[in-house]
Amino acid sequence: MSICRACSENSTNNNYTFYYGKKIKEERKPLETKTTYLVLGSLSLPLCQRCVWRYRFSRLGIGFIWISIGFCIKIIGGLINVSDPWVNDMLGWAPNAGLIFGGGYFLKSLFLSQEVMGSILAGKISEKSGLIKGGDIWWASDPRKR
Repeated sequence: MSICRACSENSTNNNYTFYYGKKIKEERKPLETKTTYLVLGSLSLPLCQRCVWRYRFSRLGIGFIWISIGFCIKIIGGLINVSDPWVNDMLGWAPNAGLIFGGGYFLKSLFLSQEVMGSILAGKISEKSGLIKGGDIWWASDPRKR
């Protein structure tokens, strides 16, 4: 039994680990950017399963909202006839952008493991509360194993 860092309830929690570091250099070339990071360490936070599931469902909801917006714009664009070419262009690509962004967000939230989702939540909580000292970026999995 420990206290969940997200909801502050005393329950059976799992420790979710994330890694943090600092950007050292960035090399830009015409078709690629190479960024070098220094991994400063890792941090584990206790989180209850309810908070991790709540976080997953909130991300699924955001993806669903973007998908819905994309479909609504597509339907409205098909119903109205606008003579302005700029508006027609917007009605052409904006729904597709919403569908692609929302679909990616939805699928990523749906298929990530519970461990990775918990690590993402732990990183976000640590970033907001200032637990990451000296680091400016964090990862849900060990970046040295990639």
